[in-house]
Amino acid sequence: MWIERIGNLAGGARPHRRALTLALASAGLFTVLVVLWLSVSTRAAILNQRLDALDAQRAALEREITEMQEQIGDATSAQVMEQRMRAAGFEEPEDMRFLLLPTQASGVTATTTVTATTTTGGDQ
Repeated sequence: MWIERIGNLAGGARPHRRALTLALASAGLFTVLVVLWLSVSTRAAILNQRLDALDAQRAALEREITEMQEQIGDATSAQVMEQRMRAAGFEEPEDMRFLLLPTQASGVTATTTVTATTTTGGDQ
C-alpha cells in the first residue's frame, strides 16, 4: 500500500523516522484536502451569489412584463379605443352594408364577409 511505500522511503530501519515521514505525508494530504474543500466551497458560494442575482433579475423582468401587459390592456380597452377613434375624426356609421363573396380554397367553398361602412360628415 502507499503508506508502506512512504515508510520504505524513510529507510525502514528507524521507527521514529518512519513515524515522522508518515506524519508529514498525512499533514500534506490533509493540507491538499483542505485546499480542495476551500476551493469547492468558494466556487459554490460564488455560484449561489450569481444564482441569486439572476433570480432577482428574472423577478424584475416578470414585473416589467406584467406592467407592460397592463399598459397594453389599458391602451386597447374599448373605451380608450373609442376615444382615440373619435379624436382621429372617425364617427359611428349610420348604416352598414355587407358584401358576401364566395371563395374557394383547397377544395372547400367558403363565404367571406366584407363589411363596408358609410358615414356622413357635417362638412360634406
